Amino acid sequence: MEETNRLIQNRIPVKKRNKKLETARIVITFFLCVLASGPLTGFPTLMPRMVESNIFESTCAEEGKPPGCPEQLTRFENLYTISMGISVGMSVVSGIFYDRYGARKAGSGGAFLSFLGISLFSLGSYFTKQEWLIYLAFPLADIGGFFNSFSMYGFIWHFPEHQALLVGVSLASFQISAILGNFLVFMVNTVGFDLWASVAVVAWVNLFAAVFLVILLPSPKEFYDRAQEVLGFRSEPDTDHSLLTTIKNGLLIIWKKKWSNLLIFSTILFTYLQIIYWTTTLVHYEILLLGKTKAAVIANDYALIYAILGATVSPFLGYLFDRIGIFAFWICSSLLYFSFLGIFFIRNETWQLVDIVLGVLYNAGWGMFLGKLAIYFAPPDNLGVYYGIMFSTCGVLQCIVNISLPETMAIAFGNLSLWQFYVPLMIFGIPSVLLIIVLAIYLKKVGVPEVPPTLND
Repeated sequence: MEETNRLIQNRIPVKKRNKKLETARIVITFFLCVLASGPLTGFPTLMPRMVESNIFESTCAEEGKPPGCPEQLTRFENLYTISMGISVGMSVVSGIFYDRYGARKAGSGGAFLSFLGISLFSLGSYFTKQEWLIYLAFPLADIGGFFNSFSMYGFIWHFPEHQALLVGVSLASFQISAILGNFLVFMVNTVGFDLWASVAVVAWVNLFAAVFLVILLPSPKEFYDRAQEVLGFRSEPDTDHSLLTTIKNGLLIIWKKKWSNLLIFSTILFTYLQIIYWTTTLVHYEILLLGKTKAAVIANDYALIYAILGATVSPFLGYLFDRIGIFAFWICSSLLYFSFLGIFFIRNETWQLVDIVLGVLYNAGWGMFLGKLAIYFAPPDNLGVYYGIMFSTCGVLQCIVNISLPETMAIAFGNLSLWQFYVPLMIFGIPSVLLIIVLAIYLKKVGVPEVPPTLND
């Protein structure tokens, strides 16, 4: 507390600013980030359209089976896994880039990367035999989308009393982009565009967003000035440091609170692996559980649910976090996760939609929790690398698990058995439940730092 009081006394005077203008700036930036956050969040909705467009059709032809065969679905699941794993695994690079060059370059650069990736997706949808285009397109677009959404952290010191709300807005910009999947379905089914042409439209929208994000996002000087006003010390990155030194500094920051970070990371890792594995195999699981017709409806509804909840619930969860604190928020998130695990097994379309709602809600809470932890446990100049190290580790492990486990389960239980989905649920779910309870006890008794540790502490 003495350290906190010292920092408060050392704060520089806060300049009077037009908060309505700053709020409008954040709102416009949010919508631009939505347009440039990549196609991965709407993957379950896009997947049937890609099957119809004959992407990866060669897999079924090799097996002498019609389009939509289990082997083709597995390739799409692997595409999702690889894309998500690479984009999450690259988050340490995006975090370092953010720390060094600021939100403005991270956001506009990310939107441009997303433009390139979605352009390749358009080409891959037209030249379907050139499958490498698809494998390159999705990771590139989603790395750009991650850069883009994370750039909204540039505003967290503009409204320090609403930091969790801003984290929620950042998450929402990524989640609501799932509605682009529904837009593509509309363009194909109603307007009559081919998939490649519809995707090309989205690509050029990304380029439009990149131009305007250069104007709207905060510069590095603006970001660190605002942080100094709140924290009482100036914390800027040394751009002369090598990439390895920057990562080393991030690891040292994590080591400052090693036991807290170990418990927190273990908990978010297991729950993350559970949710992402569920998302990856959702279409395959619903086909076996409810049949192809109902599975197609659920796949389409998934993107809509993800987008609507992303737009409304993530900011609300941030507001709630600011109001009730980290312990109460974690209890609420845990209840969502426990309910999700329980409903997963119910063989009913309505209950499966409820389960999707719960899964998306918990995923939003998970992202909120991790984003706020970075603010609690890392100084402003190491915020991106701290978040990146945590998120990248999750991504690498997720990539390994999601590529190896589905095939292992299919071999063990067969392509037509639901046990290939039930067993992974128990593998991740049981440790998750135990860790969630331990973390709740820890947060109640110990809590989080009032002021983030620095390398000089």
